[in-house]
Amino acid sequence: MSVVGGNPLQIVCAAGSELYYLEIGKGSFTLIGDCVLENEVACLDISPLGEGKAHLVAVGLWTDVAALVLKLPSLEVLTKEPLKGGTFRK
Repeated sequence: MSVVGGNPLQIVCAAGSELYYLEIGKGSFTLIGDCVLENEVACLDISPLGEGKAHLVAVGLWTDVAALVLKLPSLEVLTKEPLKGGTFRK
């Protein structure tokens, strides 16, 4: 599964469990960081919490049914929260 989230200045995209963070410039995209997560990505949100760039990205995962909050630009996992409902099987 592939998913993409973005705002006017940034893009995050996932292909399976691989996550990529890009910044948007004048006529260009620059890959800033990437990582491999423990499970396939189900959804992404990179909405800024104020003016300018987002400093966090929210990631929902399949299989272990969890939500992650990652720090930008490093993609360091700040928190992982299991969601109620247990394991999801495709």
